Amino acid sequence: MAHQQQPIPLNTQFENYAKYTVKTKEVLDLKTDDSEKKKEGKAITLRQIDFWFDQAKLFDTRLTKTDTGLAYIEFKSGNISYPQFLTFLDNVAQSKEIDVEVMKNKLMMCGLPGVEPKKPKPEVDKKETKEAKD
Repeated sequence: MAHQQQPIPLNTQFENYAKYTVKTKEVLDLKTDDSEKKKEGKAITLRQIDFWFDQAKLFDTRLTKTDTGLAYIEFKSGNISYPQFLTFLDNVAQSKEIDVEVMKNKLMMCGLPGVEPKKPKPEVDKKETKEAKD
C-alpha cells in the first residue's frame, strides 16, 4: 500500500515558510522593524510566499510571480500576517480564477521549506521481481 503524505495545516505551513530564509544568489541583508515577528513566523514576505508557491508548484502560465507581486503590493507592507495572507490568497485566486481551496491544498501538501515531499515508491510486483532474478 502506498504511503501518502499528510497535509500540514495551512497556519503551520505559514509559520514554517515565514521562518525560512530564502537563499538567493546575492546575499541580501534586509533589516526591518518586524524582524522579531518574522523570526517567530508571525509575518511573511513576498519572497517567502513566492518560494512557497514555487515549492507547491502553483506557478504556471496562468499564475506568475508578477501576479503575486501585484496582489502583495496592495498591503503596502514589507511583510504580512496570517490573516492578511488568507486575504492575499483569496485575492490571487479570485483575480486568476483559481479555486482557493485547491491552492490551499497544494500549499499544505508541498512539504517543509526547502524539502521536497517524499513521493511514494512504486509498488513492485513480487512475482516480476522473482522472475527477473531467474
